[in-house]
Amino acid sequence: MRWIPKVLIILSFALKNTYAQTVYCVGDDACKFEDKKCTDRKQCEMTCVGSGACAHATIDGSTTHDLTVVCSDKSACENTEVICGTGYCKINCREQTCDSISIGCGDAFCDIDCFGEHACEDIRVMACTGPYSNVNMRCSGKNTCKGASEISTGRQCSLPSTGASSKSPKSPTSSPTSSPT
Repeated sequence: MRWIPKVLIILSFALKNTYAQTVYCVGDDACKFEDKKCTDRKQCEMTCVGSGACAHATIDGSTTHDLTVVCSDKSACENTEVICGTGYCKINCREQTCDSISIGCGDAFCDIDCFGEHACEDIRVMACTGPYSNVNMRCSGKNTCKGASEISTGRQCSLPSTGASSKSPKSPTSSPTSSPT
């Protein structure tokens, strides 16, 4: 019976690394045209597996801190609207998924992966403006991210919460000077 504490420690560690809320839309058209709202304030993962699994759906993570959306299979997240929370927003799209997806980053840092042929065609990302970009998008594959657009919300981005200095960046001067600014 000496193995029980070790098993509990491993199980406890594994549970700490799981999402507080996971929503599965598995199967062809499983959550098509549905509104899915994350209710956990800390973390939420939405998994869309199957042809059209989350197509034309709204995934609302606005009340959660971290949101992860995983789209796999053809057209799994086609014409889907994703509303991110306030922390980290991870969007993972594979081959022929996420066509015409709209992602509202808000105050979240959006980390978007589009891998494989025709992933993320005509993707629309709504992001804030200013010197602190809150979007990191990686596109790899034939016609991946073709027609992609980033749309400014017209709102200034917040300083990233990396623990770095909270000093504001220097603004350029209106006319050249002989001394550095």
